[in-house]
Amino acid sequence: MTDACLRTPGQTPEGMPCSLTLSEQIVEAIAEQAAAIVLERLQAPPSATSPYLTVNEATEFIRAKPQRIYDLLSARRLTRHKEGGRTLVLRAELESLIVAEARNRGGPGVAPRPANPHS
Repeated sequence: MTDACLRTPGQTPEGMPCSLTLSEQIVEAIAEQAAAIVLERLQAPPSATSPYLTVNEATEFIRAKPQRIYDLLSARRLTRHKEGGRTLVLRAELESLIVAEARNRGGPGVAPRPANPHS
């Protein structure tokens, strides 16, 4: 390999192809490291990156259509946060809304809200 190949990845200044031969052990080590990085990123919870969700992420989170999120925003049951042109909602606020709705319905695994004796 020439010094020119080291300075210009892929080609020499004259446009000649440049290649690098790696041992099978090196290729395997690179592949294992890349796989470990991908696995780590896939297993990291989304909340580790941001407490906010885009509308599309929120719809995936609650398994609903985007219009449901927009309806909740319009009804002010969720707070609209704008970042540039994007609309964001807080993950924790969405989780709280889901729990509250499940309690009101007496959903699975959630005890129904006791009747208010003062009403």
